[in-house]
Amino acid sequence: MYIVITVLIIVIAILGYGCFNLLKQVEKLELGVMTIADEYQIIFDDIREKVLQTEIRLKEIDIKGSFEADDEVGFVFKEIISLHSELNQTVQSYYDGGN
Repeated sequence: MYIVITVLIIVIAILGYGCFNLLKQVEKLELGVMTIADEYQIIFDDIREKVLQTEIRLKEIDIKGSFEADDEVGFVFKEIISLHSELNQTVQSYYDGGN
């Protein structure tokens, strides 16, 4: 009888130790995933800031409207504004729906 109880205690101790180690590994992995998500958030915040700064800079460049008035340059400038608008909408939709 004592042998069975001793074996059961040893098995329970081994299983408890194994579960404890697995729990520590899962916690480390969760912390790593959170860190990666935080890094991506920082990168995306930086992209958003640059998109907003680009919009301000484009408005400063064409403050007199001379680029838009010229036929060839105006076409290219309008395309740049259009592409920037699409990028800004994409970034803004992430922030409106993602956060």
